Amino acid sequence: MANILKSGLAILVGLVAYVGSYTAVDLVLRALFPERFFPVSETRSQDTAMLILELVFAIGATVAGCYLAAMLAPRAPKKHALILGAICFVLSILATLQVCLLYPWWYLGLGLVSIFPAAWFAGALRAARTRPELNKSATANALDLT
Repeated sequence: MANILKSGLAILVGLVAYVGSYTAVDLVLRALFPERFFPVSETRSQDTAMLILELVFAIGATVAGCYLAAMLAPRAPKKHALILGAICFVLSILATLQVCLLYPWWYLGLGLVSIFPAAWFAGALRAARTRPELNKSATANALDLT
C-alpha cells in the first residue's frame, strides 16, 4: 500500500513539475517576444522558428516532469515516467483540440508524437543513473521497464 501511495505521489509531483515548467517557459517566451503572442494572430501561428522553439521547450518540460516522477518512484522508474507520459499525452490531446485552428498541423502533430519518446528518455536516463549495470549493456536493457 505504501508503494502505491509513493507511486501516485511521484506521478503527481512529476505532473506538477511538467505543468509548472511548461507554464513558466510560456510566460518567459511571452515576456521576451510579446509581439508574437499578443494578440494571437496569423503571424504567430506561421512563425516557424517560434513554433520550433516552443516544441523544444515543451519536450524539455516533458523530460523534466517525467524524470522527476522516475526519480521519486519507489521502483520501476521507466514505468512511472511512461505513465506520466501517457497522462501528458491525454492532456496534450485536449489542449490540441482547443487550439487546432490556431497552429499548423505539423506543429500539433510533432508536439503529440514527441511526448512518449521524451517520457521514455527521462525514465531511461533515471534508470541508467540508478542502475549502473544499464550503462554496460544499454542496448540489451533499453526496453526493460523495471
